[in-house]
Amino acid sequence: LSKTPPVLITTFETVEPGTEGGITVLGEVAELGIAGVIGLLAWVLGMQSGSFSGINLFLAIAAAGFIGANIDSVLGATCETHLSWWGNNQTNLWATVSGCLSSVAIYFLMS
Repeated sequence: LSKTPPVLITTFETVEPGTEGGITVLGEVAELGIAGVIGLLAWVLGMQSGSFSGINLFLAIAAAGFIGANIDSVLGATCETHLSWWGNNQTNLWATVSGCLSSVAIYFLMS
């Protein structure tokens, strides 16, 4: 969808669309927007607890989603292209774990 060619997240070299670890500004904005929508839904649905406010919940989820999505790109650019035994399933697993751990870390930093 982007009019500009993707760049590799690790070196910022221009790459072909579909290259593992390739990112665009439009893609990064979309990642942040989607993570924000999920954070907003959590806030609107009242998923905050205790002294952790709705706005903090929104910010923590949006940031963690953005971090996880970018970890996915980094792992794609590094592990998927350099390790024969590493595939997309491993990338997805560790990107999800990193997003989850990021949300926990952000929660404790904001509390």
